Amino acid sequence: MNRLPWLLMLLAATVAAEPAPKEFGYAAPLSFEAGSALYVVTLNESVYRRAARPDLGDLRVFNAAGEAVPFALRAAPPAPPVDGAAVPLPIFPVWSFGTDDTTRPLRIEIDRDGNVRVLGSGGTRRDATVTAWLVDASAHSTPMAALELTLASDADVISRLSVEGSDDLETWTALASNAPLVRTRFAGQQLERTRIEFAPTRARYLRLSGGDALPRLAGVAVRPPKIAEARPEIRAVVEPTDMDRAAGVVRYDIAAALPMRRVAVQLGDDNAVLPFVLEAETRNGSWIPVANGTAYRLMQNGVALDGEPVDLRDQGRKLRLRSVAPGTSVGSSPPRLVLHWTPVELVFAARGAAPFTVHYGHGRAEPVALPIASLVPGYGTDAALQPKSATLGTEIEIAGPHAADPPADWKRWLLWAVLAGAVVLLIAMGYRLAREAGRAGT
Repeated sequence: MNRLPWLLMLLAATVAAEPAPKEFGYAAPLSFEAGSALYVVTLNESVYRRAARPDLGDLRVFNAAGEAVPFALRAAPPAPPVDGAAVPLPIFPVWSFGTDDTTRPLRIEIDRDGNVRVLGSGGTRRDATVTAWLVDASAHSTPMAALELTLASDADVISRLSVEGSDDLETWTALASNAPLVRTRFAGQQLERTRIEFAPTRARYLRLSGGDALPRLAGVAVRPPKIAEARPEIRAVVEPTDMDRAAGVVRYDIAAALPMRRVAVQLGDDNAVLPFVLEAETRNGSWIPVANGTAYRLMQNGVALDGEPVDLRDQGRKLRLRSVAPGTSVGSSPPRLVLHWTPVELVFAARGAAPFTVHYGHGRAEPVALPIASLVPGYGTDAALQPKSATLGTEIEIAGPHAADPPADWKRWLLWAVLAGAVVLLIAMGYRLAREAGRAGT
């Protein structure tokens, strides 16, 4: 019965066997500047088309010695928010003429549109100081989130300003308090901070004040709230493989494990409107709806207006489009599909020597990617280690497309043989023990 341990060891080796680099269908080299522990690369469309699994579970990253290195997959993060265009606004100084001028009120004239036309105190400006700046934002209709100040001189400035908003020049609401305003130079270096940010707001007028240290300004520009960029998308156009015009059905074969999120139906005829449902074929040959909407292509003054993409509820490699409105046709030219998906980034640890390669296209490779939080220390926080960028090179064919579905799965048969042998040995061992127990009892 000493064969059982050997069979169990063979079983473990069979289950744990990992495909070698040469067994994958395709590979692509990774190039990067050395010196970092982690690198990130965006996977291109070719990887999706060659991968054997829709979840990209057959991906591996190997170093020069053919050793698999740790990696993780993550959705490409959105681009950081960007500033909108700065809009300069009219500004007016508010003068102070000393304690003997306190009886002279501030004189403001506003036209019927709310614009400041005249602002003054009715006195001379000899030995006067600026105690505040009024900013006329009455012609600015969009929300404001930041002010950019232009100083009137090149002198060093270290001050603090408060910003208030008003719609009537009487009632004021604080927007920013004691915001730093700095311009200083030392040893050939310059530090400058002339931007004041606050919560997005609308106000017809702004007031900037800062006590006795209020600097002279040459201009004020306002910026809207930062614009959040959408996640980057990749698009792929899919031509139809078959069309039944009478039945109003068009078929498509994507032939790739694309992580589709949205799809647009691009009609081939001008001035056409097509209510549709898009269906995906399941493994058992049935069809399930994954998207619906109305596609159109309208021409007006030489400009084409096409329908917007719609969200996909599920995915599939084979799709079909059906017209769902009576009396409508798919047209004389078959419509095309424009697929939209968010690219996936591969983050890997540069363990071992270069060159590194991404391998894919293996039909029996199981997923080994780590969770991104396990690979990147402090992921999701400001303290997270930031991977450096890598580039995916030209694809190389290794074992070719047959590696995605090898004809003989000898490892599976060996696994079943080992399991069957282990069961037989266990039965024989039990029978032998039972016989020996019976003899001892007699």
